[in-house]
Amino acid sequence: MYAAANAGILAPFLRSTTMLKDDVRNAVFEAIATPLKAAGFKGSRREMSFRRVVPGGVHTLGMPLADYRPTYVFNLLVTVRVDAIEAITLPFSRIVTKYWERSSTLIIGPEFFDAPREHRIRNEAELLIAVAESAALFEGRMLPWLDASTDLASIERQLNAPVRHPGQYTDLDSYAFAGLAAASLCGRQDLDALAARYLAEMKARNFTDTIERFQAFVQQMGLALPD
Repeated sequence: MYAAANAGILAPFLRSTTMLKDDVRNAVFEAIATPLKAAGFKGSRREMSFRRVVPGGVHTLGMPLADYRPTYVFNLLVTVRVDAIEAITLPFSRIVTKYWERSSTLIIGPEFFDAPREHRIRNEAELLIAVAESAALFEGRMLPWLDASTDLASIERQLNAPVRHPGQYTDLDSYAFAGLAAASLCGRQDLDALAARYLAEMKARNFTDTIERFQAFVQQMGLALPD
């Protein structure tokens, strides 16, 4: 269904026998734009992303495309920004100030939704399949998840899950800070223990450049540093 519907959309971009990166970029963007725009997202072809503002934050769908000609590789990433969390954590992050408004609280990949990590495209047939599967993934799995992830409590549960899903791409340097901030905003009573858990993980993974910033963050929140 999706492949047949998208064939006409993709045709103007696939007139030559050799696909160029711009051909693939434009074809993917146009084919997936319809369900995204219907869900309230606004697209940026230059950034290969779609963005919508929600109460208290922003949802983004990114479509990074790599050129390994004659093979092109792309996947879908969804990100969630929670303004209240970012306001607490950004002063302790490594993100340059001018980029603060574009920061993300959560980054989720296709594996989170039981989908392949990436699509490898070498010809028009594979492009049609990739676009069809991506559109179906967004409408069937990603969008319902985003719609259900607008409250702080659901974001806090994702950030502080005891076992991290491989499709949760947010790195320790981000989720430790965001998880502690979210837990505080949700009124959790085990903040000291949560801070100790993240500090122990940093030490175990040798995140030496993060530990000092995290310790300062913990103290700023009025929590006790573990021995």
